[in-house]
Amino acid sequence: MQIRIGCGKLSKSNLKNFAVKKISKKEIDAILWLMIRQDSLGVVHAVRYDEVCEDTHMTKPHYYNCITSLENKGFIEVLDKKSSKGWTIKVLDNNFVIGDDDHKGYVNINKDFLYSEEFMSLRANEKLLVLNLLPFMQKIMNTPFASLNNIQEQFDRVNAVYVSIEKQIKEWTGITNRQLISSYAETLKKFFSVAFKTERNRVNKSVYVFGVSRMDIFEKGLKPISYYYLRQEIIKLCLEHKIKYRSADVQADLDDLIKLINSYSDDGLPCLFELVNESFAKLGAIQPKNVHYLINTRISRLEQSA
Repeated sequence: MQIRIGCGKLSKSNLKNFAVKKISKKEIDAILWLMIRQDSLGVVHAVRYDEVCEDTHMTKPHYYNCITSLENKGFIEVLDKKSSKGWTIKVLDNNFVIGDDDHKGYVNINKDFLYSEEFMSLRANEKLLVLNLLPFMQKIMNTPFASLNNIQEQFDRVNAVYVSIEKQIKEWTGITNRQLISSYAETLKKFFSVAFKTERNRVNKSVYVFGVSRMDIFEKGLKPISYYYLRQEIIKLCLEHKIKYRSADVQADLDDLIKLINSYSDDGLPCLFELVNESFAKLGAIQPKNVHYLINTRISRLEQSA
């Protein structure tokens, strides 16, 4: 059984509970930050408030309030907050170790726009609508809608998303006020095509019809899902050895080291991180070439002893 590296998923059970437990807009940003960096079991190492604040545009008090609230609501568990290497946090009910775990349902959160200022500026319920719509939008990617007219023309043929005011939006967000829903739908036009119509076949129920209007937000993902997980693990080692990793002049070396570890990941991550730790302890800096040398040396020894 090959265990996955990284995750890039939001379980549908967690998404459903976002509305039930009235998660705030900042809490959504914080938990997405954690999820994109978690390992397949939900654990994130080296979580530092300054990095979360910088990436999510929140203040230090907001960060601590979010972490406390997310833990109280049962979305995360803080495993270690005493370490100088940053906190260790586990995202609960978000395990995706093997392919069979996918059957419980998930939303692909490896989307660049989910970490943009444009998305972060949305209200909590608007973010919930976007996250709930993403799986449906992926299903109709092969027949994109170019305009509102196009949506209406292709609505029945493509079987696009029917969103009943009385039912689905209430389920997704917990709200029933039509004026509020209308304002949310208007805001979402920056991401989706949105039309409003009455479906006669549904006993004259008024529904919103959402379609794909901006292909870039569905096609443009972040780096490979392993990237942010591996980055967090390397950052943890950097903190242990007091190695600077945030300055612009070391980002290329950091990226090269992540790519190197990823390319040899089939050989076993614990062994690879052991060699990264050895290199950091010796050189006190991020040196991908040295780590590559140590990897090749280890492989040669294993081949000779085989």
